[in-house]
Amino acid sequence: MANTASAFPSKRFFVEMLTRDIELVDAILDLIDNCIDGIHRELARKPTKGAAPAQPYKGFWARIDLDKKSFAVLDNCGGIPREVAEKYAFRLGRPVGMPEVEAPTVGVYGIGMERSLFKIGRSATVTTRHANRAYRVSISKQWMKGACPEFCVRGIA
Repeated sequence: MANTASAFPSKRFFVEMLTRDIELVDAILDLIDNCIDGIHRELARKPTKGAAPAQPYKGFWARIDLDKKSFAVLDNCGGIPREVAEKYAFRLGRPVGMPEVEAPTVGVYGIGMERSLFKIGRSATVTTRHANRAYRVSISKQWMKGACPEFCVRGIA
């Protein structure tokens, strides 16, 4: 007989709890808000000399494509840095040691993108390009069933 008892919550429980209090339209708006966060990362990465530009978002765009079988947010807002994707962006919750965020949103908890993705569906692919490096993160239905513990970050040519 084992001397321990499993106390791990199921992924399904987390996903259902995370998504039950968000409306679909808010989930979509959270994904668009992530595009804006990408713009801010880009602007910080490439600071301008002198005064801030009058139109800091000029040249950036985001659009939503959807049909009966798919939903996509496409943008040119800078993407997710690979290190952020590998260590943080796709975790369910903010890891210990990450700087605290002072925001009156779910960004405080580190669940915004995941919550939005799971509100929209049970599988997703996030394809991104940051600083001339492209990669893809796949969230399969098998992940929810516990068949695989992590999402896979794969480079793209």
